[in-house]
Amino acid sequence: MGTMNNLARSLGIPSTLEEACAIIGKSETRTVDVGSINGQIFLEVAGAGLEAALFPAAEEIKQSHFLSTVRGAISGLFTLFTYKPSRLKISFDGAEKRSYHALQVTICNTPYYGAHFAATPEALMDDGMLDVVIYRRFSKLEYIKHAISISQGRRVLQPKIRYRRVKSMRISSEHPLEIQADGHPHGYTPAVIEVIPGALHICVPATPAPRLRDELRTNEASPLATSSRRR
Repeated sequence: MGTMNNLARSLGIPSTLEEACAIIGKSETRTVDVGSINGQIFLEVAGAGLEAALFPAAEEIKQSHFLSTVRGAISGLFTLFTYKPSRLKISFDGAEKRSYHALQVTICNTPYYGAHFAATPEALMDDGMLDVVIYRRFSKLEYIKHAISISQGRRVLQPKIRYRRVKSMRISSEHPLEIQADGHPHGYTPAVIEVIPGALHICVPATPAPRLRDELRTNEASPLATSSRRR
């Protein structure tokens, strides 16, 4: 019943209400991970930086009123073109902090979020990990092109993105940055993010769900994807 049904899409749950209900009687129950950012639970995505600053405008655009849509579009464009990258300090899994000059950090539990953005299409929802995307040295035009591309299921501009797969992380910044969880604002940095493994029980189709582990999947990600995450 969601706007985009990214969680259902990630788990192979049908998009119509009747078909979704029909799998309850002939499905299997699986446990999936959830994430937490500063104590706030999220199912799909959390983040800090530009994307979090843009979410209020996106919510206005989603409304059916013409004036709200126009107001949201103007607000979003203003935020996009006036937003400046920040110097971030990030530690992964308790390791020493690293410095990044970035527009935003996106932390995904599902492969899709928002307008079907495929930011981490190889993410698994029951691997006890979160997939992190760091947007480094992006121009605004590159950012727009990348958003369009991942909304269509393609990947571009890989050299300017850093990927990590982690259990926990901490983000601090030179000045407070907006943070969000599943599109809702939740204050400002610093932020502590962690995965809560197997926290949610969901009925999924009996056939292997696309983004859950199964015995036939010998590798959680392609060698290229694994390599890109470690850079």
